[in-house]
Amino acid sequence: MSSKKKKRREAISALVLEQGSATVGSLAENLNVSMQTIRRDVDALCENDMLHRVHGRIELRKEFLNTPFDQRTDTNPSGKQAIGEATAQLIPDGSTVFMSIGSTPLSVAHALRSRKNLTVITNNLNVAMALSHEISNRIIIPEGELRLPDRDILGNDVLDFFGRYRAEFAVFGVAGVDMDGSLLDFHTAEVQVRQKIRDNAQQSILVVDQSKLGRQAPALGDNILYVSEQLSRASGGRVLLDVYEPGMLVPAFSITESVKAGKLEAGYTWLGYDQGRIPATPLISAVPFGLEPWEYTAWYYEAGGKALAEALYAPHNIHPILCGIIGPETAGWFRFPITDLTQFEGLKIRFAGLGGRVLQALGASVTLIPGGEIYQALEKGAIDATEYSLPVVDAMLGFDQVAKFNYFPGWHQTFTAAHLVVNQTRWDALSAGDQSLIEMACTAGVIRNLAKGEALQGAVIEGFEAKGVTPVRFDRTVLKSLQAVTESVLQIEAEKDPQFAEILASQRKFMRSYKKWKALAYLPRDFDEVAEE
Repeated sequence: MSSKKKKRREAISALVLEQGSATVGSLAENLNVSMQTIRRDVDALCENDMLHRVHGRIELRKEFLNTPFDQRTDTNPSGKQAIGEATAQLIPDGSTVFMSIGSTPLSVAHALRSRKNLTVITNNLNVAMALSHEISNRIIIPEGELRLPDRDILGNDVLDFFGRYRAEFAVFGVAGVDMDGSLLDFHTAEVQVRQKIRDNAQQSILVVDQSKLGRQAPALGDNILYVSEQLSRASGGRVLLDVYEPGMLVPAFSITESVKAGKLEAGYTWLGYDQGRIPATPLISAVPFGLEPWEYTAWYYEAGGKALAEALYAPHNIHPILCGIIGPETAGWFRFPITDLTQFEGLKIRFAGLGGRVLQALGASVTLIPGGEIYQALEKGAIDATEYSLPVVDAMLGFDQVAKFNYFPGWHQTFTAAHLVVNQTRWDALSAGDQSLIEMACTAGVIRNLAKGEALQGAVIEGFEAKGVTPVRFDRTVLKSLQAVTESVLQIEAEKDPQFAEILASQRKFMRSYKKWKALAYLPRDFDEVAEE
């Protein structure tokens, strides 16, 4: 697709999003092209399930439209009130606070009405008005056009506005929380503003009620946005990754197939989704009792992993680039303590990937349900336990409210790697310099993604005691037993697929060699406890 055509289709989507609907004639007039050209563009956007035609007009599909603000305000009012009151307790008189758009931040503002001498910096006019009754408050709002009916202000000027201030607290909401824990909004500008206030605040507070869990929204605040920004800056705007929101172009699980076919030039994804088509993909995305994150990056960059990943995807016309990695997930949230493996017999648990296969071998009843449904399933007893993500994500989804035993370590997923996948034909057409720029931007994304993930978990675990959560480590006997079952599962996969066997052998060889260095060079993980004795 030509750059001109791509920009025109982006403009069509933006106009429909802004206006709610449009006609072929109005779009042709706005963009100064023929109606025939607009019809072709709209046909393509409809095929990608973003737009549809209704009574002669072009509209966004329902899943890409946010609920009207006043209606959102009336949704789950008791829950939002409780969230507002709990958040207000964290913010004392005299604080400087960023407040974002949304109905739940407005609930926080209502709960702050008794506070005095606040400095409130917000692009949410509803928040500004709610806190304007206290004359000791200082309220700062940006210039720009008021977006109706939400009564908020967005745009590049707003980014500059928030960039001029620093705050003690940032209070922000999101439109939805995806099943992988990603924060979703309905416009890229909303994501950018959210990220800006988070970057410029000492403490960030996400306020979200249960209706947002598992809810889909098009705009994703993710590591790939950082990669895209770095690539644009490094190339002076010459090399760009146009980041489209999840599901806007193709379904999430169809990214690699779409890149393979040339429908997309590139995509950002977790390659484990391809396991049904390419059995070896768990080994380069997440694997039980596998390499630790920095160990994985060493294997990938310096011990043949990169070449093996490229060979795995070469028959599919795809060039994969490691572009993000996070540390281990927790081993799960349980409603009751687990003391031995026999308790997995008949246990109803939500579990994904090869780890789920391991628990099935132990007799567990394994199910895979969306993230937005896990809390309710735990609360109602439909499941006894669940794994999902890092502690910060799990806590955000409320698992700590209904399952008080959080088990460690994350034996089933010792790392989670994300890749930028590029159509091989398109990759080969790039200059060597541009290829290097993309590789370097993704390498920066790997480091930043790992650093951010590691930085966020400690504070969550420190808060366990106040919430009545017991963190528990599986003892060595349990872990060795889980490892033995894992070996059996991996062996079965290796016998079925030569590439799985080759990559597994490469990783195991590196792990054996690295183990010697790790044991000699690094302090033991129980060093502090031993020293105190």
